[in-house]
Amino acid sequence: MAVLVAALPAWCAAATLQLTVQGPARSLAEGAEFRVDATGQQSPQAVLAETEGWQRLPDDELFGARWPAVTWVRFSVQVGAGSEADWFLELPHATLMRAEVYRVGPESRLGAPQASGVLTPISQWPVRASLPVFQLHADAQRATTYLLRLEHPVTLGGAPLVRSPRDLLESQGTAQLFIGAYFGLALLALLYVVVQALVHRDGALGWCSAYLVAMILTLACLSGLVHQTPIGEEPALSAALVMLSPVLFGAVGLGFLRSAVPQAVIGRLERALVWLCVVLAALLTIAYPLLDLAERWFLTRSFCALSMLVGAGLLVRSLRWQLPHVRWLAAGQIVLGVGAALPLLKSFGVVASGLFSQYGLLFASAIDLPLLLYAMSLLRRDHDVVSARLREAAQYDLVTGLLRPKELLPRLAQMKFRSQRHGIRSAAVMFEVVNLRDIRLRQGASIAEQALLMAGRQVQQGMRASDVVVRFNEQRVVALLDGVANPGEVLMIVHRIIHQAQHYTGELPGAETLQLHAVVAHLPEDRRDTPQALVDALVSHLGRMRPGSGARLRQLTTIAPQRQRPRWWRRWLKTRPWEAGAE
Repeated sequence: MAVLVAALPAWCAAATLQLTVQGPARSLAEGAEFRVDATGQQSPQAVLAETEGWQRLPDDELFGARWPAVTWVRFSVQVGAGSEADWFLELPHATLMRAEVYRVGPESRLGAPQASGVLTPISQWPVRASLPVFQLHADAQRATTYLLRLEHPVTLGGAPLVRSPRDLLESQGTAQLFIGAYFGLALLALLYVVVQALVHRDGALGWCSAYLVAMILTLACLSGLVHQTPIGEEPALSAALVMLSPVLFGAVGLGFLRSAVPQAVIGRLERALVWLCVVLAALLTIAYPLLDLAERWFLTRSFCALSMLVGAGLLVRSLRWQLPHVRWLAAGQIVLGVGAALPLLKSFGVVASGLFSQYGLLFASAIDLPLLLYAMSLLRRDHDVVSARLREAAQYDLVTGLLRPKELLPRLAQMKFRSQRHGIRSAAVMFEVVNLRDIRLRQGASIAEQALLMAGRQVQQGMRASDVVVRFNEQRVVALLDGVANPGEVLMIVHRIIHQAQHYTGELPGAETLQLHAVVAHLPEDRRDTPQALVDALVSHLGRMRPGSGARLRQLTTIAPQRQRPRWWRRWLKTRPWEAGAE
């Protein structure tokens, strides 16, 4: 007791925080001191008796020591006349492992401690909030002294704040409003990406959904939101989520980047680094129960740094491809990196304390979300273009380059509908290479394929650019002419194609020529009910044409040319006497 009495004057020499009801939040750096217990075993009474080793508490700089060391902070508060007696102490560290506050009474007696932190069940917190908050009782007659015990895996940055009830309510309301707005926006973005992934069945969008889930979980843990749920009643589970959620975020983020960047960027080294990070994440999760608090914190943060370096390397290599979505992804990752660095910058005094520095990662993620969605829309557009090209390429035959047979009936149905509904004159022409079987017997199968290819080319070159040519079978092709002027134009085109094929011998060996037969169906004159019936009629007419016949062109519906009768006024003018005299 004599030691405590002797130490009391030295303690009282520290500045006392004078609190007024109208004043803003006060930083403990104005009058608090701290010392480090390297062993972490000292009791509050022993710390209270210490007279040496106390240092002035910095405002926005690092202080204290990492676990298993314990940081002790002592301070005194006093209120002015007419001010409220109840105040609150707010610690600006959402992931603080354990914090305890002792009130020092008369004769250095310690009151019951108030406990908070991740390792304390949320039901035992003095104030249920996203940050550790303690109740302080100040007296106007004399200064009230408090002793604060802090336990954390790393050194802390940023001094605690003393707030009035009104100031605490406003501060907590602003923080909760921002946190709620962010997570609402993030959940809407997640819902949108999940729906897009299910609709388009895109693997990159699926990885983006997993990435958003991991990011939301990580930020909910780091902001203290998860600890306010029933999970907060299980300190071990809450601490595990705080430690392992960044590991999950890093591993899933690498998988997302691997699916989003060009696959040509993923070489052996990049693939090995990604798999190394995945294996390390799994090993760290398995070994988590075997590690102490400091080892868990160090390994998880080291893994996050490694995953960020690997992801940055993938993005830097991908930027050479000049892809728009990669640029926006890189911009979003830069914003996230700056947000993650804000608490560190605050610890070194570069950034002032406040809501922006305290929730810097949430601010950065809120900026990153629209950048990410825009990048995924660009990626979806690129995928749509590639998919459209692949679908278009799948419509064409590999041998002739013409449309596949399955495309005939849908396109013929569309043309028949337009012709009958709107009166647009069209035609369907079926060509047959009559001597293709003879060419196969004389020259072989490869030359027969070349002959079929040349026949398709001759038909395609003879048609207009808007016409469609479809391969029907091994010897026949069908041309669909939409929007022709008159039947004579169709017959002229078909005659020219047959003539050119018969006299062109530039590519086939042995001076082989192509002998084509054709059957023409004019629309809308042809009244067959279905496209299949029209195709069957074309096949039937081609089957009745003899190979040696000179008639190489037939029509399903013969249209006789009709002479247009002059209108009445032309007939009246023809009978005028001056015209008769002129004749």
